[in-house]
Amino acid sequence: MSKKRVLGASQADHAPSGLTGIPTPSSSSSASPSSSSSSSLIATEALRCPICNEVMLTLHQLNRHLDDEHSSPSPGSTDNNLQFETDFKNWFKKTVVAKATEIVNSPQGQSQRGSTKIELSASNYSEISNDEGSNNAPLMENASVIPRDHWQRLNGAMTCNMDGCPKKLGGKFGTVNCRKCGKLFCNQHTLFRMKLDRDLNPDPIQGYWSRCCQDCFLSYRQGWNLSNPSSSNLLIDKGVTFKRLRDQKIENVKLEIVTLENRSIKLLQTLKQIEDGHIPARNLKTIEQGLANWVDSSQVIECSICHTAFNFWNRKHHCRVCGLVVCGDVSRGCSMDVPANIFVDIMNTDQEEKIQNLEDVNWTVRLCLNCKQKLFNKRLLFQSRTSDSLSEFLHFFAQVKALEAKIGNKRKVDGPFDLGHVELLGKMERIGKLVANKIDGLEHSLEQGKVKSQSMQIKIDEIKLYKSLKSYIILFLQENLPILRKAQQEKLRKEQKELESQSYSKPAKPKLLKKEIREYREKLMVLNEQKFMVQNLYEDYKKRKKFDDLKSLELNLSDLQQEIDSVQNQLGDNAF
Repeated sequence: MSKKRVLGASQADHAPSGLTGIPTPSSSSSASPSSSSSSSLIATEALRCPICNEVMLTLHQLNRHLDDEHSSPSPGSTDNNLQFETDFKNWFKKTVVAKATEIVNSPQGQSQRGSTKIELSASNYSEISNDEGSNNAPLMENASVIPRDHWQRLNGAMTCNMDGCPKKLGGKFGTVNCRKCGKLFCNQHTLFRMKLDRDLNPDPIQGYWSRCCQDCFLSYRQGWNLSNPSSSNLLIDKGVTFKRLRDQKIENVKLEIVTLENRSIKLLQTLKQIEDGHIPARNLKTIEQGLANWVDSSQVIECSICHTAFNFWNRKHHCRVCGLVVCGDVSRGCSMDVPANIFVDIMNTDQEEKIQNLEDVNWTVRLCLNCKQKLFNKRLLFQSRTSDSLSEFLHFFAQVKALEAKIGNKRKVDGPFDLGHVELLGKMERIGKLVANKIDGLEHSLEQGKVKSQSMQIKIDEIKLYKSLKSYIILFLQENLPILRKAQQEKLRKEQKELESQSYSKPAKPKLLKKEIREYREKLMVLNEQKFMVQNLYEDYKKRKKFDDLKSLELNLSDLQQEIDSVQNQLGDNAF
């Protein structure tokens, strides 16, 4: 069942949502005298039923009358229904819409604050809004606020000012002025909305919503031009700000690294002076505390890096460079004892004034993980790049020369070749095999044409160098091969003599009885238990640093081990 309703009215009992801005008699009684012009909209001649011409007081009453009295069409009257809808729309355009437009355009209606605003287009005849409906509602276009002096006037047959739009203004295409630039456009090209102030400048907070063209909408803010992305200013360059903040951060890190480097150099120089006897060794701890300003360990309950609580097993340690309290657990790696000579070698990587190495290799420096990364990472990276710059050929050549020097020194000290020379010559032979494999790979790549023409000459020269190195290794091995064979033969004779002596010296052991085997096994179990207990006690004393008792425990362990070995020899294959 289809129902005929006035455009904008709802079936519910409340007032129609589409026409809430049109005053009613109930509201006109309490309104100001200036609203008398709007009362003509609901005059008796305007609110008559289009079917039975019955007079109605309000639109709501007219809608209810149409629903109740004229909502049941006769069967098969589709053409009549369509004709009725067409007639009703024409009547609504001529009466209600015409009256509403007359009220809005009248001087009294424009001067009223909070009066009804109706904006009509060719495709919508019920776009009605009320400013007094809600305090939070957006401000709509107001003729008293948005000026219209700059509007372009319609003069004859004009077309839409939009580029590429051939539509003629007026009629079904409409005639609408852009509120910002004032040019005339068709309805389709003025569907954009933007907030403007009294000076026609964009104001997204206090402005009034106004219709505008596409160009004005895309240039909503100064510097914006969305129609031309190359000249738009949508992306704000924060690179300068970020670079300034990054430079400040990097500068602070560099200053911290320089401070740590100076402390490390002073500490290593102090160790050298102690070794030379210029400073007493008992003053080392005081000097370390003065260099790094140690943190009070009594106030620290956990590691500064891994945040593990300190206890009897997890001891406290001070970093000698930064002074933080860290743990010494090797598995976590929060701190470590770095040998002083290794520390010196790493620090001398980029130092103009080299630090002298220490004669005593037992000197160590406690470093935390943070200081290790800040001091070592950059220098170790530099060392790795320097080592990688050496070619593989130079690496092989350096190994060959080092082995040759070792063999020559060993020959001068030991005289003729012995078994120690065999291992060195074996290493030389392995290097020769690697060089031969490298030559085969380079020749294969040249044959397959995998090398570019520009680097062809370089590959050929590299092959020549590898072949020369291979020839040098072969000549060296051939010179020492006879003596090497004699050394191998001597080794075989010694091994054979040892085997023969062992076979004759070992008498056959008598077989043990089952009772003796059981007794020996019980004795072995008791000895192993005693060894286990003494070993645990030894580890406990070692952790507690009771060094006076460790010597006696070591003697006990050695005695127990000797007794265990003798019992196992007695048992022989019967041991478990």
